Amino acid sequence: MNKSDMKLAIASVQKNESKWIVEWLSWYLIQGVDSFLIYNHESEDNTREIYQQLSKHYDIRLHDLKGNFSHYPMMQHFCDTYRPEFDYISYNDTDEFMVTTDPNKTIRDVFWEHIDDPGSALGIYWTYYGSNGYDAPGKFPGDNDP
Repeated sequence: MNKSDMKLAIASVQKNESKWIVEWLSWYLIQGVDSFLIYNHESEDNTREIYQQLSKHYDIRLHDLKGNFSHYPMMQHFCDTYRPEFDYISYNDTDEFMVTTDPNKTIRDVFWEHIDDPGSALGIYWTYYGSNGYDAPGKFPGDNDP
């Protein structure tokens, strides 16, 4: 197998994410992701419709989730259904963007470096940037209402 043969997917539970879908999906396409396993959790916006349109051009597999506590059944579903098809499946929310420490590498490159490792999972460091100074939507700390 070579790097272009490696199959890489992202699994994600999403609810009312229509504003962010194109940015999120574009980032991971640039990073070398082949397929997107999207679990739409009772969205009330046009999340489902956007993914249906995008699925005409990209490998997007859309599933609907209902009810509370749906993350564990979703994880079990994508493991049972898709694990044999992919070399790696990453679980990411739409506000999570994996980046490499080397700007000349994609996440596909990094996963490829570990393709022959004996483990069943990779750990990835996570950084949380906070609220970017917002106390509430549209408000910065120290803003005074008139």
